[in-house]
Amino acid sequence: MKTSAVKRLERQSESDGNTDIGGGIMDSELSSPEDQLRRLRQFIPVLVHELRTPLTPLLGASEMLSSGITEQPWANLARSIQLSAEKMVRMINDLADLGKCECGELILEVSDIDLSMMFGEVVESRRVRAVPLGLELVIDIPQSLPRIRGDATRLRQVALTLLESTLRQVPEGGSVRVSARSIDQSVMVTVTGEDSSPRPPDDLSSHFSEDNTLGKAPSLGLLLASYLVRLHEGRAGVVIQAGMNSMYWFSVPVNGPQRRAA
Repeated sequence: MKTSAVKRLERQSESDGNTDIGGGIMDSELSSPEDQLRRLRQFIPVLVHELRTPLTPLLGASEMLSSGITEQPWANLARSIQLSAEKMVRMINDLADLGKCECGELILEVSDIDLSMMFGEVVESRRVRAVPLGLELVIDIPQSLPRIRGDATRLRQVALTLLESTLRQVPEGGSVRVSARSIDQSVMVTVTGEDSSPRPPDDLSSHFSEDNTLGKAPSLGLLLASYLVRLHEGRAGVVIQAGMNSMYWFSVPVNGPQRRAA
């Protein structure tokens, strides 16, 4: 049975005078770059809608179960379902934003930002997750850090993504440090995971390009974070130290981006 998304794409293809969709939405041999971009603009919203539709009742039901069940182990199971549904929502939102980035349609809302306050709020929002895992969260951001020009919502999104990625990698007993420093006309932010016991390195480094940028990261969140930093005319990357530390970082100009769109 064909899904409504496939039917819509078939109807669109027929209206374009091309009934063969077997070659793929982005078939480079049959489409010009302009046509590929147009098809991408049409496809991403349809895909996002199809993913959100079944997830909405699942999220609502999981929230009801989580708030109504107190007996173990069912309470933990309900909470796990809710957290997984919320993660799916975030991934779908990331996919929608990535589509806008690829099409050059994501617009930054630039304003003055107090990074010290922002990152303090970001760290505190994740402390409740770190404590049960035996992880220490440390924030090292001076109050003298200069205010910058940028999109506060998007930079908060970047910081949360890097912090959550680091929390997932650090084992129990380790620590995560969020630091920021002013360098020339930029501000560099680092999120470092420190393992309390040496262990063999995993394959994380193989997911990144040779220059340690985030552009080839195997995560929608990390890929989107890379896009958002580039929209601010900054840079982002990762440093992996065998068996001990991993450090995500990004740097953005104090005066903000000179352009507003991708």
